[in-house]
Amino acid sequence: MKSQAKPALLIAMFIYLAWGLGLLFAPVATHKLLAAKPLGATVATTLGVALLAFAGLFLIAANKLSREFIQAAVAGLAVLGVAMLYLIFLGRNMPQNPYTVVTLIFTIGLAVDLFLTTRPPAHGRRPAPRGKSKRKKKARRR
Repeated sequence: MKSQAKPALLIAMFIYLAWGLGLLFAPVATHKLLAAKPLGATVATTLGVALLAFAGLFLIAANKLSREFIQAAVAGLAVLGVAMLYLIFLGRNMPQNPYTVVTLIFTIGLAVDLFLTTRPPAHGRRPAPRGKSKRKKKARRR
């Protein structure tokens, strides 16, 4: 789980760090890439800060790699993905350009990947710790 989750979380962190910093420091230029209709500077800045918070969540989850942090990251990515799907295809408030579509694909792909890596094993059984089976074999030999 750890080897697969860390790169995915770092990719998500960099994507949303870029969008958040763009909305925070260059809201007009970044906003043109994200929205078909005008937004106020306050809304763009608030969205930028929220995306920076998501980037922070992904960074913490990548460093901690606990199941709960990864599941929180999955929930955040899933909510962002569903919102982006709605805004691009149904609400038509977000333009269909390469930046938004690639971000959408990465968001949904990373959410699915992280969800699958944190699932428990089939039939609810957990794998035995590595050293335990060797101890049993030694006990049987005696």
